[in-house]
Amino acid sequence: MTSDLNDGQTYTEVLRYYKISDGEGHTDTALVTLDITGTDAHPDGVGV
Repeated sequence: MTSDLNDGQTYTEVLRYYKISDGEGHTDTALVTLDITGTDAHPDGVGV
């Protein structure tokens, strides 16, 4: 993503072959999908 999202605008990023571990040495690969939705809120004054 190279720019800010407007209120209600969405962006989807797919992470392929993401490796997940159970902490005991066992691993598996997965497909992770991130859905990000823009908002007009600016917590802590960021973006104001």
